[in-house]
Amino acid sequence: MSELFASVHILDVPYHADRAYDYFVPPELRADMSLGTLVCVPYGNANRKVPAVVTGLREQCDFENVKPVISLLSSGAALNEEMLALCDFLKEHTLCTIGDAVRAAVPAAAISKTTEYYSAIRADDTPEKLSRLGDKAAFVYSFIAARDKVSQARLRTEFGAESAELAASLHKHGLISVSTEIRENRTEKKRRFFSLAEALTNAEALETAISKLRSPAEASILRTLFQNGEMVEEDLCAITGTSRVQISSLLKKGQITERTEDAFRDPFAEKILPADVGDSPLSEEQSAAYTTLASLYESGEAKAALLHGVTGSGKTRVILSMIDRVLCDNRGVIILVPEISLTPQMVGIFLARYGERVAVIHSSLSAGERYDAWRRIRDGLADVVIGTRSAVFAPLSSVGLIVIDEEQEH
Repeated sequence: MSELFASVHILDVPYHADRAYDYFVPPELRADMSLGTLVCVPYGNANRKVPAVVTGLREQCDFENVKPVISLLSSGAALNEEMLALCDFLKEHTLCTIGDAVRAAVPAAAISKTTEYYSAIRADDTPEKLSRLGDKAAFVYSFIAARDKVSQARLRTEFGAESAELAASLHKHGLISVSTEIRENRTEKKRRFFSLAEALTNAEALETAISKLRSPAEASILRTLFQNGEMVEEDLCAITGTSRVQISSLLKKGQITERTEDAFRDPFAEKILPADVGDSPLSEEQSAAYTTLASLYESGEAKAALLHGVTGSGKTRVILSMIDRVLCDNRGVIILVPEISLTPQMVGIFLARYGERVAVIHSSLSAGERYDAWRRIRDGLADVVIGTRSAVFAPLSSVGLIVIDEEQEH
């Protein structure tokens, strides 16, 4: 088997250190490694565990003794090739780092958090070393030594900005050790579905199993599943008046089976939608505008046009017709609005027409809602994205149209 090497950009480095670093990809990670994947790698002389994004893959490396990738931090690519190219564009045009661009494009919940911890090292020459470093360093050491481990953030809170320099000095002289822990920020929700075990799918076997149960609640669960088939946990508990305790008991006995699936948080799930604007024929003026826009789109080149009209002139009908045209080619659409306050009105119109194909991205969403919207777009479950400026980073696989609503707003 040939070797595999990954070029990565560390997410949290200063601009002068923002470049590609080469790492060896262990065999067990190769199947899931691709461009845009988030990974954890050892960095620097202390081999701190830090997050990085894969920006290149190849079978040869010009360097010897290359450090290995530690683990993957995302299932599948967090950024597609277009998004990686956008991050490069941002670095060149705004003087940010690749990590800054990635953190703008990927929600925080999708990137694992790394935390540095300090622990004291006790040795016979510790007092002598501390006396050479001074009172401040000795005080920081005693604070760390009094605890099992102390985070970098806690040390900064206690001793201010100079804590980093003091900790570095203590580490350099072998008085403290540094470790890094990786904690996933993901808040993925799951829905649990239950059904009868195959052996209990006929009435006779079911009644035999129920006769051996001591719990009426467990018997109720089995009968309900027999009558209704697979059921989501919330409905099953509501109908039978039971809880997870009884369900867990039946799972252990092998009398029911469990299946889980993603439960995407949707802030507009309970929204009362307006009626769809419908498919009534476009007026002559609207048809002329649509024909012009469609010809620009079909040219295959990057084009722009201003759709101008007074309120009520039917601009939304034209835009919807263009979106329909783009979606027919299996391409995505981004609709940018100037303010969050305008989003509910826009969302209502597009949800009524496109349903679950719509995803909303703006800063007022919770971390979980934003992460779920991003996942739905990335996984191809939503191809109509509505939001404020940050929605331009939506990970659509192929953008066919960007609508900038109220483009005159500064």
